[in-house]
Amino acid sequence: MLTFLAALGGTEIMIILGLIILFFGATKIPDLARALGRAKGEFEAGTRDKPKPDTPVEDAERERVLKAARELGIPTEGRSLSDVKADVRAKLS
Repeated sequence: MLTFLAALGGTEIMIILGLIILFFGATKIPDLARALGRAKGEFEAGTRDKPKPDTPVEDAERERVLKAARELGIPTEGRSLSDVKADVRAKLS
């Protein structure tokens, strides 16, 4: 892939950029670049096994589960949320 890019001259790059502008339009190029940047960032975060930030809904669910576990006397320290959820369900059944 890099050898292909290295073989491109200035004229070929200008033609490719011109085609991109014709295809997407000048106003859509910043949106396209932004979307590609976000996709690249998400891909890199996924390859590093870095957990992505929780959404407010996930935070609220976690707090609800942990509160129920505390009220039922279920230990939560050092345990995954799915394990705690399973224990809460079992205790409530």
